[in-house]
Amino acid sequence: MGLALFCSAGGSPGVTTTVVGLALAWPRPVIVIEADPTGTSAILPGYLQGQQTPPRSVVDLAIAERQGQLAQTLLATALPLGRSNKASFVPAVKSHRQAAALASLWEPLAEALQDLGRAGVDALVDAGRLGLEWFPAPLMARATVAVMVTRCTLPAVATARVWAPWLVELAEQHDLTAGLGLIGAGRTYSAGEIGRYLKLHPIVSLPHDELGARAFSEGAAQPRRRFVRARLVGSLRSEAAGLARRLELGTVPETGQATP
Repeated sequence: MGLALFCSAGGSPGVTTTVVGLALAWPRPVIVIEADPTGTSAILPGYLQGQQTPPRSVVDLAIAERQGQLAQTLLATALPLGRSNKASFVPAVKSHRQAAALASLWEPLAEALQDLGRAGVDALVDAGRLGLEWFPAPLMARATVAVMVTRCTLPAVATARVWAPWLVELAEQHDLTAGLGLIGAGRTYSAGEIGRYLKLHPIVSLPHDELGARAFSEGAAQPRRRFVRARLVGSLRSEAAGLARRLELGTVPETGQATP
């Protein structure tokens, strides 16, 4: 069991949509941590359509950590992710100003999530955009795998290249697997081309499907185009099963033909 952290280099490539989609397709219990420091949850107004007012958030985890009760509080703070009986999530801070208060949380939270993993519960972290103030770098350093999500257009790949060397260096320093989450591989560039250019392995690859993705980013009704829906949902199930299996083994081999 393990911890997978998802981030982006810039723009809105679909980090939260990817995390939500994978969590809902995850084959065993999984907890999602919204660690994006920008403020406000993306899941609450998105996938859950603003139908819940969370009583707790990651700020409560920071308070519990200072009181020496993080391990006991972690699962109690999590909310069900929709109707799933296996996936839960901890909402993000309500304001960017609260993000500074979490600086001392990430290291002990990583330990608590690793303990949770040994009990059979995986963790997926939505860390937001690289380079932001109060980005949860300590949590990233303790992850089993770090995934930088990007679309496969030239502007998106060019932005990802700015952060790719740092991600490679982080992986070498902390003995974690770093790689790419590709949205729409083949629409402009293939997974292999992008992997070679960025010197990072593609780990997760999902089709580009804006209508289907709205089901996870906005809680929208599933699209009528069944072949598109089946492709996206099928990809999420396949990628979730593969990543869960690799986290259990502690290794995350690449997808595609990228050669770093």
